[in-house]
Amino acid sequence: MNKIARNHEPLRLHDPKIVPPPGERVDICLEYTKAELRAIKKAAQEEGCWSLDEFFRKVSADYLRERRAQKPKGP
Repeated sequence: MNKIARNHEPLRLHDPKIVPPPGERVDICLEYTKAELRAIKKAAQEEGCWSLDEFFRKVSADYLRERRAQKPKGP
């Protein structure tokens, strides 16, 4: 059975389970249910990405930019 097949939480694209660390390839077919894969592929198409790797890199970059923008600046 898939690792998170019993997990009924909504799919969050910025979830660390979905976005692999930079430079790391993940065989997501082993990690997600078919419904989750369809949702990921649909989101990738909406973002204009040709591959899931490209999509994950884009999502990772966007996520990191958001995190940096939210960090409070030091004195």
